[in-house]
Amino acid sequence: MKFYELLYEFNQSKNAKDTFEIYFSNFQSCNEHKLEIITSDKNMALNIPIFKDIMDLSNIMTIFEYPNLAFYSPKIVKGMTEGKRVPLAVDYSISFESNSAKYLHDYLTKGTCNIKDFEIALHTLLKNNYNLDPMFYMIETFAKGNKSSDFYENLYSIKKLMTCDMNYYFKTKKIKSIFTDKEVEIKVKEDLYHLENNFKSIKNKAKEQQLTMKIILLAMAFARFKYKTEKERVSYLVKFMSEKMKAIFLRELIIAINYFYFENIKDKDLKSIEKDKHKFFNPLNGQSEIKFFEELDGMAWDFTIVRQLEMYFSSKPNPDADFFIPFLFTYDKGLIEVMKMFYCKDFLIFHEDKRTIPIPAIDRFDMKKIEEYGLSHYFTEEAISNRLQDNNVDFEKIYDELKDDFIKRRIKN
Repeated sequence: MKFYELLYEFNQSKNAKDTFEIYFSNFQSCNEHKLEIITSDKNMALNIPIFKDIMDLSNIMTIFEYPNLAFYSPKIVKGMTEGKRVPLAVDYSISFESNSAKYLHDYLTKGTCNIKDFEIALHTLLKNNYNLDPMFYMIETFAKGNKSSDFYENLYSIKKLMTCDMNYYFKTKKIKSIFTDKEVEIKVKEDLYHLENNFKSIKNKAKEQQLTMKIILLAMAFARFKYKTEKERVSYLVKFMSEKMKAIFLRELIIAINYFYFENIKDKDLKSIEKDKHKFFNPLNGQSEIKFFEELDGMAWDFTIVRQLEMYFSSKPNPDADFFIPFLFTYDKGLIEVMKMFYCKDFLIFHEDKRTIPIPAIDRFDMKKIEEYGLSHYFTEEAISNRLQDNNVDFEKIYDELKDDFIKRRIKN
């Protein structure tokens, strides 16, 4: 079976049981592609209780909505079908991002932090001895080209926390490293060297992804300005992704459909909770040209950070583990909102290629609306195959052309 056919099958899955049956039915192809899958299901799981404890913390996020996770690989699925219990080792880490890293540095240097919830969360992490990791914060910062003194200070504080003297902490509730300041500095330099030499591909991929996300967000804004109805806006975006970008970014499309829907509803008809869910997109409306593109750049980075987190799933900090689950410790409200919009159901992992493919929760994608708008032909196996065979795309050129069209449309309006 060709890969796009296999991907199409998994896109139809509704729950963990469906995913297993699809994997089993196409076992030979999954084995050939060395495909591994993590499935998030509201009701079914291979029970990992610690993940529920972690995900119950309001500022700890990952790409799954539910802590109920099922893990599939050729070895696991073969064992399940033969009635054998296959050993499963799952690793995880909780990484900082820019805001939480800054709050940590403030707390360790000043003894306090303006965000009281942060202190509570920090001590919860320590008391439960959860795995902490600076790598994602490093990848995020390097991808943005930020190597300021603040970054190094924050990284130093993260490393001090990771090497906390726990005996001293439980006696005093104060944080100090088991290493000297000089030894902590050496460990920070080792981490940076590791990033520069072993994670170059992830860092470079982030810049490509940010441009892709910026194009999608700009296309959403352009559709809103150019067309009046939700059908016209969705049709434009689907066609744009398929014909210009040679890929339909399913989760971003779902987010766009929701954005168009709520844009067409008057405020008085919206419940307050529904308004709050879509505040993230407010900067796309009514900004000056300079401010608009500044906001667009930042919003695209929020989308990219989630995509970077997904790539991190394909890494194996512990080579003895079968799967790795990265979590993000964040106080960035915009990022938290984006991560909630990006929840996925199935997560396809190709460890050898360091590649991942997320499949969004099926109940978030209204295929009936796609059919109603006459867009089903963009989602057939043939259409996916054609796009895969014709993927020579100049994203810089696409962005520049779209930006020119967008500016002209705004001036016209």
